[in-house]
Amino acid sequence: MTDHHPTPRSGHRRWVARGFEWLEQLIYIALGALLGLIALGYLGYSVVDFVQTLDPAHFTLNIVTLLGRLLLVMLIVELLYTVQVSYTAGTLVLEPFLFVGLIAAIRRIFVLTAQFAESEDAHVMQFNHFVIELGALSGLILVLVVALLLLRRSEAMLPPHRQHDDRG
Repeated sequence: MTDHHPTPRSGHRRWVARGFEWLEQLIYIALGALLGLIALGYLGYSVVDFVQTLDPAHFTLNIVTLLGRLLLVMLIVELLYTVQVSYTAGTLVLEPFLFVGLIAAIRRIFVLTAQFAESEDAHVMQFNHFVIELGALSGLILVLVVALLLLRRSEAMLPPHRQHDDRG
């Protein structure tokens, strides 16, 4: 059996590693605080703007715009959750990123359909682009849902000590 005495060099490495860990945690805290402030600010702005621009002639567009903005707030909250999970778990977790992609694709579908519904001079070319983008987004949503299901199934097969705490 060999005696392993820490060398001065390994002490420096530990000190540098601890410094990086501390810096990483500080960045996660700042990022979480900024994301929280952005989500709260944009939520407040969205509600105030909805109330101020409420117009019976464009009620549907106002609702779709509000829904798009609320989905953006949800996306920011999911990013905040991702930061929180990464901070507490000390590792990058895939599931929140899949939720962010799912919310972003759904939000884009809302925005896309609202824009197309409001365009009065939609040509065949615009309609074709609309259908192609809608199809691509629908495919993306399907892929993300399958990825989430596969991820959850694979996590269910892990031993209990290897599973991370997720949203259930």
